[in-house]
Amino acid sequence: MKQTEINDYKKALDTYMTQYLASNPDPEEKISDYIAATPELNDKIYPVEGFDVAAMTALLRSHKDEKDLYRVHACTIELLVTMFRIANEKLHWLDDDDAYALAGYLSYDKRISKSYIRLLDRFVFCITRFPHNYENSGWYACLMPIFAYSRQYDFVKTNYLVRYLLGIIDKHGILINRGEHVRDIYADSLRCIPTLEPLMQMCQRDHRLYTDEARYNYYKNVITEYAIVYLACLMQRSATAESFGIIAKEIVATHHIEYQLLAHEYFKHKSKESLNL
Repeated sequence: MKQTEINDYKKALDTYMTQYLASNPDPEEKISDYIAATPELNDKIYPVEGFDVAAMTALLRSHKDEKDLYRVHACTIELLVTMFRIANEKLHWLDDDDAYALAGYLSYDKRISKSYIRLLDRFVFCITRFPHNYENSGWYACLMPIFAYSRQYDFVKTNYLVRYLLGIIDKHGILINRGEHVRDIYADSLRCIPTLEPLMQMCQRDHRLYTDEARYNYYKNVITEYAIVYLACLMQRSATAESFGIIAKEIVATHHIEYQLLAHEYFKHKSKESLNL
């Protein structure tokens, strides 16, 4: 990741945040009132410049070169939280109070607690039980940046997770930039929730997780991992700035290598177990 690419991100961030803050968003205001007072949010996707800034804010935090040295402005985190609240409102998923509370836990990297578990349970329920809404499909992508931004704790990537994410990258990560960014988001070209749903169902059948704390911490880690891969594949394919695609491509490549190595280790371990039978 070069300084030029970081400079491009900062320039795009400053430009969009000026527009965002000019709309006078109040975190304590009902998100429905904010949507009603902001005409551009009546579209079927979030303004693409804002989405890209939010996605890159999240992805930069997971880049191998970041090393915890880059600090984003507090108002940028507010943008991720607001976007998450708007998406939930548009999709009729979590009510605004729950969406706001869950986004707060994610943005502040909180450890799992009983109230955190309750909110994650509702969110996972929405992923696995609500049918894919084609009319509002452009809002699914807006759920992902706040998860991709959050840190992961006590996360051991399982064999089925590694292989599933490898499949996603093999399918979407090699796609070239076609200049169809708005359509990719609007039409949900990478099928965000339809792809995440079966993964979460596999997690629900994982019998290694004996306590609620371990189970929901794993759920949260998996959604975060998926969100990073999904956003990186999306931004690599098409983005408002060429530098965004370059950064995303590096993240996709890093994760692909990691997953390949893990899959190989799991295969070796399984082969040894077979020989010992």
